[in-house]
Amino acid sequence: MSSQGLKAAAMSCLDSGDHSDFTIKCNEREFKVHKMVLCPQSSFFAKAVQKYAFQEGQTGVIPMDHDDPDAIGSMLRFLYTGDYDTENLTMQAHLKIYALADKVDITALKTLSEDKFNAIANANWKDATFPACIRTAYEISPPGTEGDRLRSIVVDIAAKHITELARLDNGFRQTMEAVAEFGADLVETISGVRKSTFAIKPKGANYRCYNCDYKWSGEPTSSRSNFCPNCADFTMFVNSLSRSTTLDTDCH
Repeated sequence: MSSQGLKAAAMSCLDSGDHSDFTIKCNEREFKVHKMVLCPQSSFFAKAVQKYAFQEGQTGVIPMDHDDPDAIGSMLRFLYTGDYDTENLTMQAHLKIYALADKVDITALKTLSEDKFNAIANANWKDATFPACIRTAYEISPPGTEGDRLRSIVVDIAAKHITELARLDNGFRQTMEAVAEFGADLVETISGVRKSTFAIKPKGANYRCYNCDYKWSGEPTSSRSNFCPNCADFTMFVNSLSRSTTLDTDCH
């Protein structure tokens, strides 16, 4: 069976609940899931289903009433297929997925949600919700280097568009005042004192995305498929530009 066939079969089991052996309950929504899928990918769920580990392990039901049900749905789709749908998802939705991934210890999902948030935030930084996203990013990101990447995303976007954001009446100035750490990081980034942990990319091959025409430099790869940091598409193909095209001077 092809990888696409396996993903389709996995999603069929998730959607139907066939052969499930425990349940995630979030308020009125229930998700029938499978230990063999969740436990190897999350220490949180591995502990939850251990017999007598705590109450949830005995009942076969894990209550997650304080989490967002849509974020849980996206998390499960990732665990069963390696990706989650981005259609109709807002910037805040990706941040909720990040927060949930951090809670249940799924590092790969945290990275994916960062990448997808980066793509949508770069395209929608003028949106009235962007300042609130800055606050959320600083609230949910772990302290230290573990949370640097998410914080760097909002700081880098703000630094790039600082003049326009300062002119917009969308709460950006209030956010700078309310989130002191963000204001300090932004000043250091604009002044050149702080180097972004997200923006630094390894030197190597040059690529162009066939889907959105974004150009970037990255590690050489033997595969012609790669991840586009701009449109967050994993399935499209990228083309090395080293033989025929040079990167524009403003490309990252």
